[in-house]
Amino acid sequence: MPKPRKNYYEYISTDIGGSITLNDYQQSPATAFLNYTIHAKNAMTMCQNKFKKADGVDFTKNALDNMRWISAGLLASIMGNFETYQKYLFGLMFEYSVYLDNLDLDEFFKKLKKEYSVIIDINRFATYRDNPGSVGIILADNMPKWHNPEAVNSYFRAFDLPNAAGTITIPDAYKVVPLKAYSGKVISLQY
Repeated sequence: MPKPRKNYYEYISTDIGGSITLNDYQQSPATAFLNYTIHAKNAMTMCQNKFKKADGVDFTKNALDNMRWISAGLLASIMGNFETYQKYLFGLMFEYSVYLDNLDLDEFFKKLKKEYSVIIDINRFATYRDNPGSVGIILADNMPKWHNPEAVNSYFRAFDLPNAAGTITIPDAYKVVPLKAYSGKVISLQY
């Protein structure tokens, strides 16, 4: 006799130890995304260690097939968390834009509206009741195309911030042969 079919909600687990929460993204989007990615990688490694090997070295065909299914699911999950990272980074940048002396909000929103119509969905807005959402996060959540690199770049360009700059350390420069000439120099990344 086959097992009785479960309803979808019976598969949902609310007790996931060590999970990354939206509050983690609110505090530090990059740290939360990095932690999620490390947890996902560790879970895959644990699965690999548990799967049967054919001759002690190579995985069985069944093990390889199952690892492909698991990695496909992990990829989708990592992509979803990357979207969350982008949204929360944008939202926090908007929150901290109160400290930018030269940010013209009218221009900022004109740039966002130029290519993408940003409309606050009232139902989405209402989901932030009793949640630690901020104006920036609500704005980001209502913006479309977070899987489109051109759209995401245009969102961040709307802040009209100067290009990112940093220093290439000597040890880092020597790890990548073409960068040796730039070791110890300040560089500016143009977008």
